[in-house]
Amino acid sequence: MRWAWQTLVERHQNLRTTYRSENGEPLQLIWEDFDIQIIQIDASSWSREELKDRIASDARRPLNLESSAFRVTLFNKEAEDHILLLAGHHIAVDIWSMSVLRSELKVLYSAQKSGEKVSLEPLPLSYADWVRDRDKMLAGPRGEKLWNYWRQELEGVSDVALNLPTDKPRRSVQTYNGAIHSFKFSQELTEKLQKLTQKSEGTLYTLLLAAFGVLLYRYTGQPIFW
Repeated sequence: MRWAWQTLVERHQNLRTTYRSENGEPLQLIWEDFDIQIIQIDASSWSREELKDRIASDARRPLNLESSAFRVTLFNKEAEDHILLLAGHHIAVDIWSMSVLRSELKVLYSAQKSGEKVSLEPLPLSYADWVRDRDKMLAGPRGEKLWNYWRQELEGVSDVALNLPTDKPRRSVQTYNGAIHSFKFSQELTEKLQKLTQKSEGTLYTLLLAAFGVLLYRYTGQPIFW
């Protein structure tokens, strides 16, 4: 596991990048040599409920960006029962890049365990290269056109959070704690949604996000800007 993660760290710059403030300005440091720390926790004596609570608590634990924007924790429950918790700051990873990491981790870990040789395809460019390319674009005519468009679109938009109807008063201190409510679409509805995304040349993610925005507008009467 440690070898697999170290390989990913060497492959992806964002996993070995730290951030600090220097003279009041943010500074990004990309390290050539960076050892990933895998925290191992013995959870063999914990109940399932205790394990669940500890994982949730650890997932919310802040990251020190001066040392690492990513944290790997392995909870050892039983000989054949382990839970790997990946916690990354949004400055370094998002849901899409996390999916890439999981896929590459599976390939590397399986190969190392079986003793097979494996090589991932080289990355076409680094994230820093991509950012420089975006900065160059934003500094040119296309960037000015985009800035003007969004200035017009967001003119007059309130910075107040959505006024959603609630069943209880809002707390005086925001905790950012959330919850998950799961449900399933029928196969028929899923197929219709997939056909609609193909027709609109979009993705299922953007379609569902748009539908959620419509739902929020129905309850609040406020326009949604993602």
